Amino acid sequence: MANSLITTTGLILKEIDYKESDKLLTVLTKDLGVIFVRARGAKRTKNKASAATGLFAYSNLSLFRMGDKFTVDSADSIDLFFGLHSDIVKISLAAYICELCSVFSPELEPAEQQLRLALNTLHLLEKDKRSPLLLKSIFELRLTSISGFLPDLTSCTNCDEENPSLGFFSPSDGTLLCGDCASIRRKDDLPLSNAALTAMRHVIYSPDEKIYNFNLSGDSQTQFFNACEKNLLYYSEKTPVSLSFLKSIL
Repeated sequence: MANSLITTTGLILKEIDYKESDKLLTVLTKDLGVIFVRARGAKRTKNKASAATGLFAYSNLSLFRMGDKFTVDSADSIDLFFGLHSDIVKISLAAYICELCSVFSPELEPAEQQLRLALNTLHLLEKDKRSPLLLKSIFELRLTSISGFLPDLTSCTNCDEENPSLGFFSPSDGTLLCGDCASIRRKDDLPLSNAALTAMRHVIYSPDEKIYNFNLSGDSQTQFFNACEKNLLYYSEKTPVSLSFLKSIL
């Protein structure tokens, strides 16, 4: 199969030094989802593609493709997210976001929603628009939802009461029990206040640009954080490597 030249936009999720001057990249693209790319000479600072192929860079990419193998022909940065690299919390959360993207995004299939979610979250993180913990939880829940693991938060799974105001959430099957059905709580059920449940519904069902528009405090905040993380961990193949370090920092 002859080489073909393609253009796309992508977020650099991971970079590994390869040989003397090359880098091996994991890239989340709009058109092809997660792809693995070789950037020849990208370790050289004078290389025009060096910055655009760095970690967390969002770039226009021109790639030679041979089957499922890609090599950078040229790269121009759109946003380098410089502010993420100067703060230990930001860089740790950004690394976690990128690792989750590589786990939950499809390979060689369009991933526009995942890419948009990652870019919006990284922008808000860099600009201090929302707290890191809130961004972490919103990203976890929205990512699993758009990746095919959408919880059912519309009614109680036992009595079918619609829109219960509080109750319990099961990360293992993504369903609710209302307060009246608390006597049959399942092993992994997590308590949810009205505010925590409302926040989860907001993240799942709102348009992309509105999912960050809320705040929580106290027990409701803790419940929301816990439910989002445990929901994601149930569906991930293994505990993300970056999570333990991130939690020690946060």
